[in-house]
Amino acid sequence: MTPDFMIIGAAKSGTRWLADGLSRNPACFLADTEVHYFSTYFGRETPDWYAAHFAAARPGQLRGERSNSYMINPLAAARIHDAAPDARLVAILRNPVDRAYSGYCMRLDRAKVTRDVAAHLDPANPLSREILENGLYHRQLSRFLALYPREQLHVALYDDIKARPAELLGEISAFLGAPHVFDASAVAERANARKATGIPHVYKRLFKPLVRTERVRRAISDAVGATAAGRALLRLVSGQLSYPPLGETERRKLADYYAEDVGRLSGLAGRDLTAWLA
Repeated sequence: MTPDFMIIGAAKSGTRWLADGLSRNPACFLADTEVHYFSTYFGRETPDWYAAHFAAARPGQLRGERSNSYMINPLAAARIHDAAPDARLVAILRNPVDRAYSGYCMRLDRAKVTRDVAAHLDPANPLSREILENGLYHRQLSRFLALYPREQLHVALYDDIKARPAELLGEISAFLGAPHVFDASAVAERANARKATGIPHVYKRLFKPLVRTERVRRAISDAVGATAAGRALLRLVSGQLSYPPLGETERRKLADYYAEDVGRLSGLAGRDLTAWLA
């Protein structure tokens, strides 16, 4: 059993929001967590293991999954095409400068980088080259378009989650062939509430051993963060971690680094993305 669609990335760009929205559509079934079968677990797990993630889908539902690693893994596109040549692919993309800084902050939260943000994100000699290369979206999507026709790839923008969330979900539903019958405004409200709550990663780690699925962990985190007492607990557990700001000089260097890729991506996406480089 192979999926009908995949959300392939990009990381830190709203893919979980999109998966939440599509999972509210009764025409769609999404695997409960990021599977990473065609990247991290390829060759380590079996096709039956992968198919089991879709076993709960009802007859007639469109089966899908979300794995942000598929865009950045250089072998994933060919593996996916071999297994699911008819699948529809969705990529949701964020300003690569903002995404690089967000990726740095996530790694700082996990104690994987130092507080020297300039050193980690300096394109000339980055300590964290992977963070920068993860934002070269045109390069990554070109691997898929070498195998899939353009009409099987939908490119969406993180910017549209704030600007027009209901329309964005409607467009993606239409691309997948699913009726747009769910309350998209509820998804927009949920996304905004989660951002305001700001559940820290260290707190989520506390729940991970206690529950088996990402959806349950997410529900617990949202419920606790919705109360004053819960937010106080989150502040205590997270230690009020602060992030070093991304300076204007560093931002300009990153914009220059991404300029060529963004120019090519504008043509692929049919959108003027030069504002990302301002």
